[in-house]
Amino acid sequence: MALSKNQRLSKLGKKGARIRWDRIEQKVNQNIASMDKEIYVNLKSRLLGYLAGDGGAYIRKDKKGFMRYEIQFCPDHQSIVLPFVEAFRFLYLKKPRVIVLNNFFRVRGDSKVACKDLLKEGNLKTKEWEVPFNLFNTKKSKIEWLRAFFDCEAYVGRREIRVQSINEKGLKNVKNLLSELQIESNMYKYQRKNKNWNVNYILTISNSESRKTFLNRVGFNHKIKLEKLKLQFFDAKVA
Repeated sequence: MALSKNQRLSKLGKKGARIRWDRIEQKVNQNIASMDKEIYVNLKSRLLGYLAGDGGAYIRKDKKGFMRYEIQFCPDHQSIVLPFVEAFRFLYLKKPRVIVLNNFFRVRGDSKVACKDLLKEGNLKTKEWEVPFNLFNTKKSKIEWLRAFFDCEAYVGRREIRVQSINEKGLKNVKNLLSELQIESNMYKYQRKNKNWNVNYILTISNSESRKTFLNRVGFNHKIKLEKLKLQFFDAKVA
């Protein structure tokens, strides 16, 4: 049976899209292969930390049957937009789109090769993300992941740095990673009043010496959180 015009155009469209993706993927893979291994791991660790905190990578099929590869990051402050965009652009040769909304930013990059490369390290869903220990090859890569994750998830109070998550395993990973950097933390379970709501797990760095160690060894890209923490130990002002 002969194909209709729309069916022929649809097949040509899918073929053209596949060829285009293949060319882009080849170029990006060549870029990664030629890159210093340590730089690649550091920047990838940063992206994975941000996506575990406030983003995700998604592969799906749209209504027309085309595969979509989407990476989204939704930071609450402009100071952590640039570190994400710089890392993404350097690794995957594409600048994500940045949309300014009322209380946060939406950063989006549509990239097959980036999705596949990032998801090699594991799931990034809210309940399933884990610290990518197998990726890390230096202390710097561990710090990049932690700093990005805490940029998104940490609350900086007068006597504690606190992270809250419904992902128990992921937060235990974070606690272990902090321990590797000699940063003491505590973790506990919080059952919310409504039993239909998810159980929350809370990690705190409350010891003064541990918070100072976090500041000196990890720190924040997030300007407000960094200044709040510095204010506890130095004569600094929050901008």
